[in-house]
Amino acid sequence: MRKALWGLALVFGILATGAGALASGSIVGWGSIRVGVEGVLVKIAAGDFHTLGLKSDGSIVAWGDNSYGQCNVPSPNRGFVAIAGGYYHSLGLKSDTPTSLSPKLSSLSVTIQPAEAIAEGARWRRAGTTTWHESGEMETGVPVGVYLVEFKDLPGWFELSRLVYVSPLGTNQSIKGYRPYLIGEAKRAGDGVALHIGPAVVSAVWNDFFYAQAPDRSSGIRVEKAGHGLDIGNLVELFGQVRTNADGERYVDSPSVTVLGSGNIAPVGMTAFSLGGGDWYYDPVTGAGQRGVAGGTGLNNIGLLVRIWGRVVDRGESWFAIDDGSGVSVKCLLPSGVTLDPSWTFVGVTGISSCEKVDGELHRLLRVRQQTDITPF
Repeated sequence: MRKALWGLALVFGILATGAGALASGSIVGWGSIRVGVEGVLVKIAAGDFHTLGLKSDGSIVAWGDNSYGQCNVPSPNRGFVAIAGGYYHSLGLKSDTPTSLSPKLSSLSVTIQPAEAIAEGARWRRAGTTTWHESGEMETGVPVGVYLVEFKDLPGWFELSRLVYVSPLGTNQSIKGYRPYLIGEAKRAGDGVALHIGPAVVSAVWNDFFYAQAPDRSSGIRVEKAGHGLDIGNLVELFGQVRTNADGERYVDSPSVTVLGSGNIAPVGMTAFSLGGGDWYYDPVTGAGQRGVAGGTGLNNIGLLVRIWGRVVDRGESWFAIDDGSGVSVKCLLPSGVTLDPSWTFVGVTGISSCEKVDGELHRLLRVRQQTDITPF
């Protein structure tokens, strides 16, 4: 309300013609205050309680309430091309070109992790630049700011990237630029590709091979390695070539194995029909991915520790088959020393989801690990 009433009390205008006693560009005012300003005005602006005028020579004149210094035009009072008035302030736009500020230059050094990747040729650089740097090498002349640090492709490793702030005092960061492939990622590689894989928890062991799976139970894989000396529950990293065996199952061939500690494992419960699953990124030319079982749908779980239940419908010397009514029977392969009690009719079975090739098709196969994997009910 106060602003509206003041606008009625003070009115100013610039004469556009030479008519009358004042020359063109002169200001006249009426209301509670009358103003006369020497010189020619080219623009005027009003705040709430003060007024501004821009003269033809580029200087500003101001009058009215000055309680907050809104009428004190700063020196040098010249070179203005536009004006504006606010409640308690005034603004003037100058015509001079601002001097560009040169960015402060600093430095960046990156120590690459893990150390194994450094030995294999790891390098880093800021995204958008062309020069690769060794671990610990310092790049100078870097403007202060935030940059994406990327890492050079390194066979067998999964490359990462990270945002880094380069401070005025320089920045030295230790960054994990590479990691092993997760099991699911490794299975998407073609036959013969050597990869670092892990971490993985050993889920089953036999004399010349074992199975390992992701700690989150998202995928598992067979590992061929004679005399591995591992136990169920070992947490490991692998380095070896991914291949496909005669039964169509992906595996890691004779890898180097590093034991990191221990991890937890638990089987994933599923129906007999779900065992095996469908094709997963399968490429018959390169061998990449994992072929699914005949008639299989859903997520491929070959290589994963699972548990199924059903009625015993057939049996042999080193195997038995169960049917849970889901439309298929599953062959359960018994290792040496493990037997199925002849009196057991309904059983729950824990083992590794695997496959065997029959007449060119992959069939469901559950690899029992030990006697306690079979329980009657």
